[in-house]
Amino acid sequence: MSEEKKKCSRCAGTGSISCPACQGSGKEHVKIHLKEGIETKIVNCSLCHGRRKTTCGVCGGAGQK
Repeated sequence: MSEEKKKCSRCAGTGSISCPACQGSGKEHVKIHLKEGIETKIVNCSLCHGRRKTTCGVCGGAGQK
């Protein structure tokens, strides 16, 4: 008897979610301390590496549970 798999409720079956660290922008602001003061640079998100999505933590990227 096989168990019927259902779409993951967190990612709706896609296997990925919007990055929680950058809210899906793919970018983050990094403050750099210099002698002259603080400079802010916009860089790729350290969690999603600029891809704007991460693997769903509920289904592990399978899209089903």
